[in-house]
Amino acid sequence: MVGKVFWTLILIAFVLMIGSCLGHRSLTESAFNEWCENNTGLFVYEDISLGDQYLKPMPTNRKDIRRIHNSFKVNQKTIIDEHSLNKDYIYNFQERRDLNKSFIGPIYAIETSLIRRSDNKLIAKAVSGIAEVSLIKLYGSNMKERKSCPTGIDENRNALFYKSHFELLKNFLNEEIKVTGGK
Repeated sequence: MVGKVFWTLILIAFVLMIGSCLGHRSLTESAFNEWCENNTGLFVYEDISLGDQYLKPMPTNRKDIRRIHNSFKVNQKTIIDEHSLNKDYIYNFQERRDLNKSFIGPIYAIETSLIRRSDNKLIAKAVSGIAEVSLIKLYGSNMKERKSCPTGIDENRNALFYKSHFELLKNFLNEEIKVTGGK
């Protein structure tokens, strides 16, 4: 009789543990999806134009080309001159900010921003999100699954999660520069 009660209690404890883990996961995913719908994307607060003074030809040396961050590459012939840009603007690429959404699991905002130095005005930002959905967080395990938003790929097979971050600066180039520079 005691053995039967013991195993019944063990079974009930196990079912409650699994149920709480699934509930925790569901709450985290729900909060993350709601946050993604309302807070991710490309946000432009002032329409500026980055002129020719911020551009330079792509280097020909392969070693130098590898050192150029993708967010500064306009096309195969032109890049954004990081040093010229840094004189007038602050460019922060993919900074991670913990949103600390209570007990439901870590949700992070990944932000890329362009700020004018003269008045510290935020010109634009790209925001994506990452959630670490803990599978058994309540019981001390470290098993995690990462979710990100936005999800999917574009026509060039680039992840949408990164696209707005890499293309933030390109949105402020003159249209003629984007087109005439070649592919």
